[in-house]
Amino acid sequence: MTFLKNISKEFLIPHKHLLNPTYYTPVIILYVVIVCIQVVYLYKAVYEKKTVTNLDRLVKYNQDNYTDIVSFLKQQLIERVELLTSGKMTYPEWLNYMSENHGVTFSEGHTYHFFVCERGQVKTPGDGDQFKIAANQTSKYINGGWKDIYNDAADKFVFIKQALDPNTLLRFFEMGKPGAINKITYYWVDYIEGKFTPILEDSYFMVIPGTKDNNEAIISVSLDMDNLKANNTFYYVKYTRKTYIVMLSIMTLIIAIMLYASSTEESRYNSFIFLILTNYYLTEFLDNSEYHGTTETELKKIQQVNSGVLSVSFLIGVNTFIITYLTKNDHKDLFVQSALIFAVSVIILLIAAFKTTDTITVNQLLTDRLSNQLLFNFCLLMNIFVVFSYILSVLKKHK
Repeated sequence: MTFLKNISKEFLIPHKHLLNPTYYTPVIILYVVIVCIQVVYLYKAVYEKKTVTNLDRLVKYNQDNYTDIVSFLKQQLIERVELLTSGKMTYPEWLNYMSENHGVTFSEGHTYHFFVCERGQVKTPGDGDQFKIAANQTSKYINGGWKDIYNDAADKFVFIKQALDPNTLLRFFEMGKPGAINKITYYWVDYIEGKFTPILEDSYFMVIPGTKDNNEAIISVSLDMDNLKANNTFYYVKYTRKTYIVMLSIMTLIIAIMLYASSTEESRYNSFIFLILTNYYLTEFLDNSEYHGTTETELKKIQQVNSGVLSVSFLIGVNTFIITYLTKNDHKDLFVQSALIFAVSVIILLIAAFKTTDTITVNQLLTDRLSNQLLFNFCLLMNIFVVFSYILSVLKKHK
């Protein structure tokens, strides 16, 4: 550990006054201010920031008025089916009527939409081509196959632990009893506020038996009952190991103090820049959010994080050369600062390399992945500081 001996020779021994704690007061004050800002910001961002969307309002309205809404929609279902079964309309006329009058208003601002789907004579289980959308609020889907509307919805379904069922329509026909009002619950997407959002739907439907004039069909109307995107969103701060967060935060303070002590009057600002940037990244990382995934998706993400060790190892190799170069440089303060940052980054990488095999739940996998991701990213950030020190050294040498 030659660079540690050089640190002792160039920095620790000649500067006896550095043992005075008041010497570091500016750094400590800045650190305390940063931590206070972090705590207030993360608390407000994670625990108080709850954006209520139109979908959230719709879901709450449906839940609060569920009985009345369902009673109203069931009556509408019966009336619309009777238009066909009573002979008031032919089947083509009825389909045209359903397409033009797909919406029904329960109260101001709360409209629910019907759709009609036919099943062809060939009833192959799981074959989406046997289903045809006969009436729908989205005109482009009318007369289209089930696969078209399903693939469109699947493309817009976010990466969460729930998933669309390609056999949803098949379930309608297989579960439905002719002459009765049936209910089915399934995952889908709804177009609200200019974007598609994954939802949980309750659908009430009736089966229309096939005749010589028409194929077997279902008429259905649905209610949005849950916002899957909102309920599956989590912030990194909730799952990242708190011991790692505290450890990294204290490390930034210790390094900043060492940088402050080893700097000349002109370069003393480096310690403040380091303290601000590293804690800014720490805050940004903890404020990130994503969606809960399955065990399989978490394992894939863990593999991606672990593969990042290769890039870190390469960067550490480069920085070993940089540290060696800086030992021969006239700017000893850059060597001391770079060596300290580099040594701590190696310690962080070694901590991230610890492996545990007692994870048995998705949440535990999530905690492992986010904690290691934070350590790897912090290690990269610190090694980037070393690279910038090298660039600064080269610029000073060629002035």
